[in-house]
Amino acid sequence: MFKVQIIDDEPIVRMGLKKLIPWEEYGFKVVCEAQNGVEALKQLETNKIDVIITDIEMPVMNGIEFIKKVNQM
Repeated sequence: MFKVQIIDDEPIVRMGLKKLIPWEEYGFKVVCEAQNGVEALKQLETNKIDVIITDIEMPVMNGIEFIKKVNQM
């Protein structure tokens, strides 16, 4: 199973992505979700993630800043 992280500041969007897509049917599992880039980076310290789905416009740290930080890891 590929491990997925979903990052979006809107809870309804995170919930929708988790429920509307039959992840396990395609070999994926949503293992964590975050509401901003800072929270998502903390999750990466303890989780091995294969696929990241992120929003661009979020408070605290947006998706572009988050991806730049991930690339530096």
